[in-house]
Amino acid sequence: MTTEIDSGNKAQTTAVVCISPSSVKQRKAHAISAYGSRQPYIFCTKEEYQAIFKACKSERDRLLVRTLWETGARVSEAIGLRECNIGDGYLLLDNLKQKGKGSKKQVVINPNSDLCLKLILYCRSSGISGLNRLFPFSKEWAEKIFREASTKAGVYKPAKRQGKEVMAPAWPHTFRHGNAHYLARAGVPGPIIRDNLGHSSLSVTSRYLEFTDVEKRELLKRADL
Repeated sequence: MTTEIDSGNKAQTTAVVCISPSSVKQRKAHAISAYGSRQPYIFCTKEEYQAIFKACKSERDRLLVRTLWETGARVSEAIGLRECNIGDGYLLLDNLKQKGKGSKKQVVINPNSDLCLKLILYCRSSGISGLNRLFPFSKEWAEKIFREASTKAGVYKPAKRQGKEVMAPAWPHTFRHGNAHYLARAGVPGPIIRDNLGHSSLSVTSRYLEFTDVEKRELLKRADL
């Protein structure tokens, strides 16, 4: 293996590890054979999320990472979260698929989670209220926070950089895929996943609803017939 520096963004550099194209093709072929003919999506596991969460430098960064994981939000949606949009068991996030006044989507949070409470407590301790944002920085800065935590945690994913197959630090969208992946395998109906992610149609969400034979059997075990 060799290491190269991705200098696509002059302000930020990220270490990536080159791997052989045949190795990447084998991984993709295995995933395709398991899930059907579609190109597999790259997602973070729960364990990888926990490692990235622990690697964050501050409470604010940990809350950003946790919000991305538990909501499946896009980075631009998460950093747009305002104190007034934190509800009792739900968050109101800007819906990038719609434009105009009132174009927000309601993301229902797992009732067993204390995410909303943690966000409210953070707002109170930081003097954030009303229309003030919890994460008042750019998308690029949020991605930098995520990338640095992923690197520190040692969480890398297959990616393409400058035409080369590499292992790069996990990026925020792998959390969006992970959120949908785990919800689907927990038996959450597709329309609920679609609404939480803000997809324009169920056909977009359907990629997460393709299961391996093992996953099908596990889900069918829960059916009380």
